[in-house]
Amino acid sequence: MEQTGKEYFKTDNVFDAEGLKIITAITSKAKREVHETEKKASVAIRQKELDTQLELLEIERQEAFARANQDKAVSNEQALR
Repeated sequence: MEQTGKEYFKTDNVFDAEGLKIITAITSKAKREVHETEKKASVAIRQKELDTQLELLEIERQEAFARANQDKAVSNEQALR
């Protein structure tokens, strides 16, 4: 939808002033909504990255635990020989 540029509105004309007020309110609201959406997307991305990091750290912890158990089992087996 096309809109008349703000520079063509006359603030001393009540219809122009009301129109300009409405346009400003609508565009301000749209900007706030876009900003809020961008913030939510950024938070969601960071949360997903954090979740992924935590999952990787848990896998590494489980691998280290498994290696330690295996090393202990091998040591016990060798000690019995």
